[in-house]
Amino acid sequence: AQPALVVSVSSDNLYPPHEQELLARHLPNASYRLLETDDGHDGFLIKTGPLSALIGEFRRSLEPAASAVAA
Repeated sequence: AQPALVVSVSSDNLYPPHEQELLARHLPNASYRLLETDDGHDGFLIKTGPLSALIGEFRRSLEPAASAVAA
């Protein structure tokens, strides 16, 4: 199974974090991260810096062998 990142917004009432956690638990090879914001469903559009950091962290976690070779 391909790796997947599920990100939820802490204040999202349309797709609440508990539903996104459930999704991540049932997707093979999924990681779950919570984006903390009071901006509701649009939080991922407003907090692009923190979201980008979560995505970057996930992407780096997929390349441990490349990091070891570079060291």
